[in-house]
Amino acid sequence: MAVINFPDSPSDGATQTVGGITYTYSSSKGYWTSTASSVGGGGGGASVTTDDTAPSSPSDGDLWWDSDGGKMYVYYEDADSSQWVSVSVPGSTGPAGAAGADATPTSYTNFAGFPSSGNTLGDFAVAQDTKTLYMWDGAEWDRVALGNDETPVILTEPPTTTQALNTDGTTSTVTMTAQDPEGFDITYGIAYKTTGNALPDQLASATTINQSTGVYTFTPSTTESNAGSFTARLSASDGARITTRLVDFSLVFSTPITFSSAEPGISTNLSNSIVYTASTNTSANSMAQSATLRTGKRYFEIDISSMSSNIFLGLADESVTDPGWNIANQVSVYSANGSYYPGGSNTGGITNYAANDVLMIAYDTTTREFWIGKNGTWGLDPASDAGKSIGGTGGFTLIIGALGSGENITASIILVGANLNYSIPTGFSTH
Repeated sequence: MAVINFPDSPSDGATQTVGGITYTYSSSKGYWTSTASSVGGGGGGASVTTDDTAPSSPSDGDLWWDSDGGKMYVYYEDADSSQWVSVSVPGSTGPAGAAGADATPTSYTNFAGFPSSGNTLGDFAVAQDTKTLYMWDGAEWDRVALGNDETPVILTEPPTTTQALNTDGTTSTVTMTAQDPEGFDITYGIAYKTTGNALPDQLASATTINQSTGVYTFTPSTTESNAGSFTARLSASDGARITTRLVDFSLVFSTPITFSSAEPGISTNLSNSIVYTASTNTSANSMAQSATLRTGKRYFEIDISSMSSNIFLGLADESVTDPGWNIANQVSVYSANGSYYPGGSNTGGITNYAANDVLMIAYDTTTREFWIGKNGTWGLDPASDAGKSIGGTGGFTLIIGALGSGENITASIILVGANLNYSIPTGFSTH
């Protein structure tokens, strides 16, 4: 091979021809480019251009070596198109192979030895113990899947029912564990179905994850205006593939509805339950009356376990200290036919109610309205209908009475949103 002695300080555009190859110096690039008039010894054939840009007027079969990308191209013409087609893969260029060097993986004993800083986007590294290739994504090493690679298998499934968060601020947990069929370590993560994956209002701080046990710990807000629900996306990753599960959460603030044992027909103090037996006809007075209910637009349910046929349930103004189902400033509903009292009208009421029914109660202490429904159907709909008016100016109480002595009812009052049988009406909150 002939030795070429280029000038030490060439000017831009200077040329030198050796062995039929003309070299041209580019001062902007800092090196010589070459053009050969022929390839091989046959006295003809394709020209070869070495440059960082493609030749401007190529002919079919011309070769171009991309000095920046380190790739060889052939110019290909057919009946429909003409283009440069790569005939090689990238390699190193320059005196020390600077360009393209990032494509050469660095080998480490194991993943723990990978550098966490000083990396360049696109760097590759190989873990010797697992013979696994990784790429630096600008923030962390991502495993590059090669060959057969299954997604992680969930061993412990998270709950499929809505999880109620604690309103007193204490934490609650959800567990999801997984394993990788190829034996890679699992990394657990979480995301939320919110705009920009923002932390839901129902959480006071970011969810913590125990990467050894797959336990997710949630810290709820204690602010009542943050009540509501959200969906969390739990994930298990083997570094290349991810398996996910969705879990629903709710934060519902509620206050017990209580009855004192001093009330007629109530034998013991009650919280969120009804155990009532009438000792007299309560048309004029002697209905059992709860403590004052929460103000605002509220909703709760009464799940009836057992009852006789002549019961009255409703709401009364707290100023009515000895309510009866046929006096002012209250509304009660008769179990036999669903009529409202006082008055006995069943316009917009429910047909009746009995054991195994669930009564839906909604009220608004500002507009002083009362709505009742049964088993998912409203008599008057809180979303569109005016409710029954309750006189007075004070808070509301829950009242229970009967048409004659010996009548009775046993029921549970359901307040927690996660346990409600039916949806809370729009604009209302649980008691």
